[in-house]
Amino acid sequence: MSAVEAPLTVVSALAAVEKHVGGHAEWRATTETQGAFLHNVYAPCRAEVERIPEIESCGSSNVEDLNDFAARRGLAVSFRPLQADEAAAVSVLDLLVTWTEPGRSSPVFTRDRHHFPGVRLPASQVTFRRAACHPAPIAIISTVTGDTVSLTPLESAGRDLVALARRLTGDSEPGERFAGVVFPMVDLEVKQDLGIVIGLATRAADGRSVQIVAAEQHSSLKMNESGARAEVIVTMQMVLGIRRQAPLDFVINEPFLVWIERPGLSAPLFVAHVTREAWRNPGDLAARLSRPGPA
Repeated sequence: MSAVEAPLTVVSALAAVEKHVGGHAEWRATTETQGAFLHNVYAPCRAEVERIPEIESCGSSNVEDLNDFAARRGLAVSFRPLQADEAAAVSVLDLLVTWTEPGRSSPVFTRDRHHFPGVRLPASQVTFRRAACHPAPIAIISTVTGDTVSLTPLESAGRDLVALARRLTGDSEPGERFAGVVFPMVDLEVKQDLGIVIGLATRAADGRSVQIVAAEQHSSLKMNESGARAEVIVTMQMVLGIRRQAPLDFVINEPFLVWIERPGLSAPLFVAHVTREAWRNPGDLAARLSRPGPA
């Protein structure tokens, strides 16, 4: 079954949560997988999402703000009314890339003799690389915007597609020559829960706890002879805890010790243990036990 990961869109949704609750939140993982996500994806990508025009996000406790954001962008998303202790966020990626030159339609024949609509791009638009950790070639397609689209056969995917893609890119080197690349056209749509972020917790600027309690990703990928379009909508719901109380006073309401020190002296100048019978207003701080001596 097909699967999709869109890490920057997820990070953008978390960033929208941060902006709503105030400050730059420090997210706390509740699982080892979340810890790896925060270290390997969130930390290096947090600043980058602010510079990606194809990703927009909104976080709010006001359902009208969220639904207006979704409506302006034509998103098939509608938020239910939120309770006083709830908030939500939505992030959307809409990325269109076009090949440097249109390819031509070319059917793809599988080993079991099925055929599917496909695309052929010539070698002038593709570079081919190999990674020691992967048995098949990697085709890297050029686009008008300078983005690249990489393709390689993979029989079954592991749990971390992002880590695999990073490894293939980082470990690859120039490979053998081909006349071009042929690949299936794609029309993919996937809805999935985002368990990777459910349970993440932080604290709002006003001291309230914040925890992600639900998250969903709706993804689409289209590829044909002209290019590719990737779309992702990430929604999150969070619960806001009770507002942290302002610091309380330190109230001394029992006998206490008081002492006066001066730097350079080996002992305090004055030490007293004061009990209740001495708790009264002295009126002023004029000397009581001594009088100034003659000049």
